[in-house]
Amino acid sequence: MSRVSGVDNSWVDVDWSSKFLPTEREREQSLQHLRFHPASVAAGPVLELVNAFRAMLTNGGAHVAAFDVVESDDAAAWFISRNRDEYQLADRLVRSAAFAEALPEVATPGLTPMTGFERGSSLILDGELARALQWGGAYTSPTMSGARAKAMGSAFCGTLFGDRYDDINVDFSGARWSYWFKGIAWDSTWMITDKRHRHLTVFCITDTD
Repeated sequence: MSRVSGVDNSWVDVDWSSKFLPTEREREQSLQHLRFHPASVAAGPVLELVNAFRAMLTNGGAHVAAFDVVESDDAAAWFISRNRDEYQLADRLVRSAAFAEALPEVATPGLTPMTGFERGSSLILDGELARALQWGGAYTSPTMSGARAKAMGSAFCGTLFGDRYDDINVDFSGARWSYWFKGIAWDSTWMITDKRHRHLTVFCITDTD
């Protein structure tokens, strides 16, 4: 199983002529070989949305971080290019040293065994973020219109991937996979994977009454 370093190896194109079919052991080995590196978070609309959540989640908070995959292999490319969620890329990232470095507030309290990530859709991510903004916090009522919330969600997505919806995987969890989360209705994590650039963005929120 070949190892691949650098950022030129896209996870978008599928080589349908390849006879390579990863075994379960190769999948596990591939996950062990993955290496992440913290990256700069896109400024502007991304931080504007994060700050809007922070202002309303007064007993919780919101965090965002970005990562580049700096080492992977053919098995990773096989699973991710085919949108096979059993590869569990999101689970591997949140348990990595790079994640603990970038988001110590989330990682330091400890991780629970089950992260609860499930595959979503890049096509509706802006609406999911807008709905969360409209819901408000435990002690704050929604203060912005639906149009404003939708515009902020759209700007967030536009900054991260524009109209490259087919390049993007979104995984969502409503679980308390870290003890940073408060364990009630506001626990949400979005993992946004840019397959073309092997780049991941994590956005998580929580609150409590």
